[in-house]
Amino acid sequence: MIYMDKSPSDFTRVYDLNSNYCEFHSDKYTYANFTFVASLYWIDASLNYNLLATKKLYPQSNGYCWVNPSDIFKNYLSPSNQKFDLNPSATGITEASNSIKKFQLTVAESYGTPPVMHNTVASQVYMYNGCQQFIPYDSVLGGGNSQWVMYTGTTSSVSGGTGNWLTDTTEAYLSEDDYYFLYFINPPNHHIDFVQYKFYYPNTPTYIPPCSGFISVGIDNSPPSPDGPEGMNGYNSQSVITDDVNNITPSKANYPPIYRDPTSVYILNVTGLMMSATGVMWYIPIGLKTLRKLYPGIPTTWLYYTVDIKKNSQFQSLNKNSFYVRRTNRDTRYNPYYLTWFNNHGGWDFFCFDKGSVIKEKEKRDTFAQNLQPGYNFNQSGNLIYNMNPDEEITLTTSLIEKQSQSQILVGLFHSTSVFVIFSYIVNGVSIPVAVPYIVVDSDMPYQNTLTDLTFTFSITLTPSNKRVVQKL
Repeated sequence: MIYMDKSPSDFTRVYDLNSNYCEFHSDKYTYANFTFVASLYWIDASLNYNLLATKKLYPQSNGYCWVNPSDIFKNYLSPSNQKFDLNPSATGITEASNSIKKFQLTVAESYGTPPVMHNTVASQVYMYNGCQQFIPYDSVLGGGNSQWVMYTGTTSSVSGGTGNWLTDTTEAYLSEDDYYFLYFINPPNHHIDFVQYKFYYPNTPTYIPPCSGFISVGIDNSPPSPDGPEGMNGYNSQSVITDDVNNITPSKANYPPIYRDPTSVYILNVTGLMMSATGVMWYIPIGLKTLRKLYPGIPTTWLYYTVDIKKNSQFQSLNKNSFYVRRTNRDTRYNPYYLTWFNNHGGWDFFCFDKGSVIKEKEKRDTFAQNLQPGYNFNQSGNLIYNMNPDEEITLTTSLIEKQSQSQILVGLFHSTSVFVIFSYIVNGVSIPVAVPYIVVDSDMPYQNTLTDLTFTFSITLTPSNKRVVQKL
């Protein structure tokens, strides 16, 4: 008989190499010609089992065997398969179908003369393109990757949710023209009723006529606690910094008391959205460049806003902590560059570089010398270029980096293997965003680590992923 002793949790990052293995054993391992036969399947949206690979495995001397299918499964997830989910034009909740897939490992016994397969055990798992984190935050809330999944909490309060966003930061500094999308995992057959964007304004509340998308939350004349992200600090939430008192975290004391406007809540209504058996990773727009397409009446006086995924009522969040978007002003003297990249958690992060940029054209020329015959004239060349490789490098610079949350997210850009620059093209008078692939060519970067670090600007050099072709001899 064959037994499955250990298998990955329901939701697993494909590069968590020390936790993705399956352990199994058989009491028939001493039989003639005994082997295990492992079969790997991808379960698609129609619940078809697509065979990806089959392999024979030999047991240890005690009948046990271990197999880690990550090296096979990772090839069917973006960006490995080059089917990117990100659509910069998306205005609603959008499925990231290529970023997470359901897989199955089936193991059978094979023995006898000739060998015949007997019995099987199977393990199913959702895998997404996240990476191993060498700090113990995965075990803080019960082990595995469960704390990254948007499960409903046990209370009806705002803190009732248990899931974290698929990003390294808890806040973003955005202007009116920025793109930004938040990625998250939600279990199959789990309702999401709406996404809530709650805007905050300075001073005492003033009445702003409601427009489509508003709901009234009543007048609140008492100031809430000063602004600041809640609960996402230290090793249990982020993948670079550790829980050190010297680390920079946004201080609530840095923000003035503010009041909630009575008409400040916008709703992206997806009531009754039932996740399919395979559709479990999603992304939502949170940048004003996109939100104004949904809600053109958002007042321009906002200071910051929060983003939450809601179930059943506006008081029950699926996410553990609200995501904060804080207002910043871009330097209008320069053309901004909007970058997005695949992060270590399987989602996409964003950043705007709004200072001066430097573009360099680089060429590599291959030449050969030809013999000039008697009677040659002055327009004939002795040396000819037979091959030219043009290249372009662009160096981008940020405004002053003052928060560690900004440094945190830029570390992910530096590490990412998939980076895109979002360009806008005007088609029939409409601005259409297009994501163009680039490669980071820098080999080191500064990182704001302690309170003694000064503010600094961050620069990064990119080169186009697709090289230009010139005429050949």
